[in-house]
Amino acid sequence: MYMVERLQLRHLDIGKIDSKHELIHGSNEENLKFIDSFLLPQNIDISKFTNTSHFEYHFIKGLKGTGKTCLLRYISLEIDKQDHSYSTFILFKSELKDYKSELAKSANKIAVVNHIDENSFDDMDENNIHTKEIDPKEIDPSELRYTRVIDYGILWDWIIHKKIVDTIEKENIDVFKKDLYWEYYSSCVKAIATIAEEKSRLIPIIKNGSIEISSNLRELIGVKLNLNISPSAKTIRFQELITKINRLYLNLSKGKENLYILFDELEPTPFPRKAYKRDVALIRDLISSINWFNISQGKNPNIFLIAAIRSEVLNVVDGLGKENNKLTHDFGIEISWKNPTERTVDHPLLKVLENRIKAAEKHYGYNEKQITQDVWKDYFPKQIDNIDIRKCIISHSWYRPRDIIRLLICAKNSFPYERMISQKIFKSIKADYSEESWKELCEELRLSYTSKELELIEEILNEYKREFSFEEITDHITNIQSTNKSFDDFLKTHSIRTILEDLYRVGVLGNVYWQDGKKRYSFIYNSRKKILLNYQIIIHKGLLPYFFIEESDKVVMQNKVPLQK
Repeated sequence: MYMVERLQLRHLDIGKIDSKHELIHGSNEENLKFIDSFLLPQNIDISKFTNTSHFEYHFIKGLKGTGKTCLLRYISLEIDKQDHSYSTFILFKSELKDYKSELAKSANKIAVVNHIDENSFDDMDENNIHTKEIDPKEIDPSELRYTRVIDYGILWDWIIHKKIVDTIEKENIDVFKKDLYWEYYSSCVKAIATIAEEKSRLIPIIKNGSIEISSNLRELIGVKLNLNISPSAKTIRFQELITKINRLYLNLSKGKENLYILFDELEPTPFPRKAYKRDVALIRDLISSINWFNISQGKNPNIFLIAAIRSEVLNVVDGLGKENNKLTHDFGIEISWKNPTERTVDHPLLKVLENRIKAAEKHYGYNEKQITQDVWKDYFPKQIDNIDIRKCIISHSWYRPRDIIRLLICAKNSFPYERMISQKIFKSIKADYSEESWKELCEELRLSYTSKELELIEEILNEYKREFSFEEITDHITNIQSTNKSFDDFLKTHSIRTILEDLYRVGVLGNVYWQDGKKRYSFIYNSRKKILLNYQIIIHKGLLPYFFIEESDKVVMQNKVPLQK
């Protein structure tokens, strides 16, 4: 029987670390390649996003790298295949980056007050505040009379209204009936959008909470929005205008087609801290706006908003009020790549790898009979040091598709002309894979640590041991501190407990426990959400080469009891 020669590794077009880079041009070829290689997470029912009669999920949640963007792009392609449905994107990081210095001007300043006196609001605009009582302990002593809370809800309402009007008119789709209400609504949105000379601006120019108005706009909003505005007025409150546009939106009559608006890149800027707080507040208020638009049309909507948000970001957002945790819980689903069985060879991430390689062969010209029937036989050794290759791959991952792709990219970059990832190749790329994985985990840690502090964390882990107790790591850090005074300030800012909790939160550390007489590992992606400091702690296997740590498992367990729930 004729044996088909397998592809060289350099021809394995298995995708990008960030899936949005796989669909840069949006060509049919890119879309087909993406769909061929895509694997729907086992806990996701795609119809809960795409079926307009059973639209259930507004939020896709998951740790970094679990495939949120990938799923969002797949949802978009599925929507666009349907008759009478269209999708469009708003990219938080890319599209708002040029306006971030202006964002505070477009926000609603809410005064949160604990001690009210007649002079409390001397330097604030009374037309743009709401007040409520709060516990004095929750306010900084330097702000005993009031504190300001920036609310970006009206800004998001505006961005969404603009996207709705722009998309409907550009694509000429029948989302709303073109009646008098649509004329009023769309005219006002377009009039605001053209106040600035740059018609492509995402947000209008706002000064002191107001926008400038031309004579045409003044007449338009005076008549169509029924605002009592002076004929000589040169500005109008932005919040007041958006409130009126929201009311017009609620009076629109539904057409025959549907529009989906998908939000991605919802990642806060780590530094400076002021920018980080602003971005977190923006994401918080976007969640509320998405909820309003999704429920405002009642039982038979034809505007649908979906956002992909990292779990780590949601944890921060949940602490900022507005009860967003209830919204993301009731109307969201978290991507899971957990193994449904005890057998590692059944892990769903292995299917991701198989799909990617088969799709690469298909798009390289292999016909149905030539495409490999057994990826593991044709492209991988059976074992690595007497351990099944599939188990080796999964144990080096964080249960994310991104890890599988990174491993293959390391192999093809280092050995482009080989046709199999042999045991020698697998071992030789572990250091590169480990370094790249650590770099990505550092991106998440940068939300809490400076670059210098991350170097100190590296010093703690470098050439240490894979498993240890809380007492052992405490002694280890104390010994380092005695010779490196940089740790003095570091440990004043971050306790050892906090450092370990943060390292567990991003997947650097896990717990070791016993179950059914077997040693098990608990990480944030497969078990508990928080570290147990009274249990043995372990460094993730994928990071051991980077920190020059042996992979030995010969450690006497201190807690031979099941993991606490």
